[in-house]
Amino acid sequence: MQVTTITVKAGRTFNHPLESYSNLRCDAQMTATLDAGDDPVEATKQLRQTVETLCEDHKQEMLQSIEALEERRRNNARRISLKNQIDQMQGELESLQLVPASTGF
Repeated sequence: MQVTTITVKAGRTFNHPLESYSNLRCDAQMTATLDAGDDPVEATKQLRQTVETLCEDHKQEMLQSIEALEERRRNNARRISLKNQIDQMQGELESLQLVPASTGF
C-alpha cells in the first residue's frame, strides 16, 4: 500500500470567558499530497503540528478579540456614566448661580 494523501483535523471547544453556559469552537483541517519517497508518518506529524498550531492560534485570537470588545464596552459605559455625572453637576452649578445673593450679611 502506498499512501498518497493525508488529512489532519484539529478542533478546540472552550468556555466563553464572559458568558456562563456558552462555548466557543474553532476547527482546522489540512490535506497534503505526498511526493514519492515522503515518509507518511513524519508528514502526518508535521501536518498535525501545523494544524494544531493554527487551531490554538485561532483560539487565542478569539479570546483576545472578546477581551478587547469587552474592554471597549466597559470604557464606553464608564464614559457615558461620567458624562451623565458631568451633566448633572453642570445643572446643579447653573441652578446655584441663579439663586440671588442674600442681602442679610
